[in-house]
Amino acid sequence: MKKRYPLRLQNKVVIITGSTSGIGEATAKLFAKEGAKVIVTGRHEEKGNEIVNEIIEQNGEAHFVQADITENDSYQKIVNETLSKYGQIDILVNNAGRIIEKPFLEFTESDWDYFINK
Repeated sequence: MKKRYPLRLQNKVVIITGSTSGIGEATAKLFAKEGAKVIVTGRHEEKGNEIVNEIIEQNGEAHFVQADITENDSYQKIVNETLSKYGQIDILVNNAGRIIEKPFLEFTESDWDYFINK
């Protein structure tokens, strides 16, 4: 029989940017499984709410904040909603990123500007 250890992140509040898909989504679910209160962020409201509901169904706690981190005011929105909901921020996972789907050697100057500037 496997020994069950106490939840390592019990009552910690984590913000995970870009957590509506891929690595960010998996990270959100893992943090919730370890007891963290998870702030799921991303541009896609439907997907964000779906992830929050999955976490809640697994007895976790989560809240979705719709935000696009390429917009400067999004950071403050995420912080304000997190503090309003939970009163603290303990962990930040800066996962959001951009992708350009073409070979690296075919990047143009405007691709680089898009990729790096925000």
